[in-house]
Amino acid sequence: MDGKVRENKTGFLNIIYGYLLLLTPIFDQYEMPFLSFFEIFCIISVIIYILERKTIARFRINWFVYFGYAVLVTLCIALGLQDTGMADLAMRIIKLFLLLFNMFVIAPTILDLERCLKMYERIVVICAVVLILQNLLYAVAKIPTMFLIPGVTLNYNGGINSSEFMNYTIGRIYTGYYYRPCSFFIEPSFQVQYSLPLLAIMLTQLSGLHVKGKLLFRTLVVTAGMALTTSFLGIACVIILWAVQLIQMAKSHESKIVNRLVWIIPIIGAGTIYLANRSLISYSITSKVTQLSNLSTTSSFTLRVVRGLECFKQTNLLIKIFGCGYGNITSYYHAIGLRTIYDTVITDISYMSGFFTLLCSVGIIGTIIYIITLLPIMRCRVPAVRMLLLCFALLMISSACFDTPNYCVMMALMVTMLNPNRSGGEYDNSLYS
Repeated sequence: MDGKVRENKTGFLNIIYGYLLLLTPIFDQYEMPFLSFFEIFCIISVIIYILERKTIARFRINWFVYFGYAVLVTLCIALGLQDTGMADLAMRIIKLFLLLFNMFVIAPTILDLERCLKMYERIVVICAVVLILQNLLYAVAKIPTMFLIPGVTLNYNGGINSSEFMNYTIGRIYTGYYYRPCSFFIEPSFQVQYSLPLLAIMLTQLSGLHVKGKLLFRTLVVTAGMALTTSFLGIACVIILWAVQLIQMAKSHESKIVNRLVWIIPIIGAGTIYLANRSLISYSITSKVTQLSNLSTTSSFTLRVVRGLECFKQTNLLIKIFGCGYGNITSYYHAIGLRTIYDTVITDISYMSGFFTLLCSVGIIGTIIYIITLLPIMRCRVPAVRMLLLCFALLMISSACFDTPNYCVMMALMVTMLNPNRSGGEYDNSLYS
């Protein structure tokens, strides 16, 4: 990333933590023995924190109140469910604690933000370039490609073998399905969730009297990569983020930069549309729009948003207020026999957007406590934090990102930007404001 940071000695373990944080969303796609890669990362993070800080810091009351409430509701509901084992219940509570402790205590204390953002940018740009080349290869030579590690079990779709999954996915192209490349990710939406926070930060750096051409080029590459995923979420978020940033720049009287971008965006847009038409991506986008126009269909948007609302409406008033507990959604919904008209094509009864996962898990009260926990972020006037908060809202509403590694990365970045005493020294305001 561009910008200067005041020099400060950063420990080796701090750097390792940043790399693990960024790589976890990619490696968590693969199944690990006993624990997931995300869970292993959370445990390693606590060890790094103890080694670096020597002593455990005092708990921050804002997130701990949410944790305490979630645990209380989870225990009350789980004890009344027949198929809930104590070991599973304990693991879920520990996982929730480690996730929150990671985001609100460990990351803002030891994450070297400057190094982390530089590595984050490299990873996202590489993924975007690979995806663009995948589209180009298919458009020119009709050769579809996937770049998952072969011969291993995926943490996806019940644990399918990665080679079988790639063969199945590519094989569907020859039966009429359109090709949707996603570089090193299982699904295009996963790449969008991973790349979106970085695009938000890059856009805020386009403000100022002097915008470096290399930064602008990298931003456009990431933008094109997200658009070419054909994910409706990706395309919608790209349009929203760019629109917000251009409006902000216009308000700041940065007319020269806005005019420069207005001329460049149509060029990159024309190239993207041309490549899209050559690789049948236009059909993908058209079908998505058709699905969204009819909420009775079983599109991913319908299942995540409308189905989540339907599930919440079908629960009783007590559950609406207090929730059914963290990780209890599947067991509780099975116990009460909850069904919706959207369940014909899913195997996971808890499939819904991140916001409705939160709302159904901890209820209205828990959701309010969670929002209060995020108030310091909402009050922050740093442009990058505000843009990340917009990304967070978009992903929570439209994707199942809640409590995932991508969610952890986004939250860790926002909270760390609020901490002036973080590892790596104070950041120069030219980077984020």
